Amino acid sequence: MNEIVDRKWGKYEVIKELVLNSSPYRLIAVDPHRIVNNKIKILTIDPGKAISLQYHEHRSEIWIVLQASGVYVLNGDVNILDYNNILIIKKTDVHNIRNNASIPLIILEIQTGTIVDEEDIIRLQ
Repeated sequence: MNEIVDRKWGKYEVIKELVLNSSPYRLIAVDPHRIVNNKIKILTIDPGKAISLQYHEHRSEIWIVLQASGVYVLNGDVNILDYNNILIIKKTDVHNIRNNASIPLIILEIQTGTIVDEEDIIRLQ
């Protein structure tokens, strides 16, 4: 069963995680700072809610909107992310997204980097 985590803005579900520096995928004689791990999540952001303004030091993200649309901030620029659109968030990009719709905003999030866990979230707000 997939991991589902409730948050004050909604919830996320971990669909798939591939961590290459752990068993059974341990790589021998490879620089651990160059290993790329991956995690795929479904974010469900409730109407009127937003994720925190944040950045990541060890991972990049790709967001694909599966339902509704949201207003996002990326490094101070404010834009709309519509249904079926894609946003690429690089390491250290400051970002968040707000659901101003009347239905849940659903985003497919693909994380890639040396660390793909909740400890790599630096919240600014």
